Amino acid sequence: AEYMGICDWTSLDALPDAVIRAVEADTYWCLTRILDSLHLNYTNDQVGIQHMQHLLEELLQRMDPALVEFLAEKGVSLAAVSFRWMNCILMREFNLQQIARIWDTYFSQPDWVTFHVYVCAVLFVHFSKTIRALPDLSDVMLFVQALPVASWGETELETLLSQAFVAFEQFNDARKH
Repeated sequence: AEYMGICDWTSLDALPDAVIRAVEADTYWCLTRILDSLHLNYTNDQVGIQHMQHLLEELLQRMDPALVEFLAEKGVSLAAVSFRWMNCILMREFNLQQIARIWDTYFSQPDWVTFHVYVCAVLFVHFSKTIRALPDLSDVMLFVQALPVASWGETELETLLSQAFVAFEQFNDARKH
């Protein structure tokens, strides 16, 4: 308990062995939980990513049908546009500090992979007006791969995660999204 607060140690060597073992055990548990959740993403057919993309499409049909219609009219595949978000778990869209905050929320969820899809859906809804103003597929692809979120702070991230939680509670147990 005395080692749980902020400390002045500059080296892990200064930590007692019991603390090191506890940190190693917690780190191992977190890593195995992440890998267990993602193993279907990295099979030949990438079934896990396909499932996430299908869920995203169902959610957007309910949350923002105008965006789904726009993408279809422009010949934009939601699967193609969202692949990087699903594959990299938004690592490339947000900076490290933002990702640490987002992932902290993810890993506190019993089904963090599904919650991630809800975060992606809320991102699409948030930027829907901007996306629908883009002229073609290449502009949509460029936009979603360079979201204007670099200046987002705690307030914007909390709003994103809160909206995703509300959508998750509203739609996740629904018979058909």
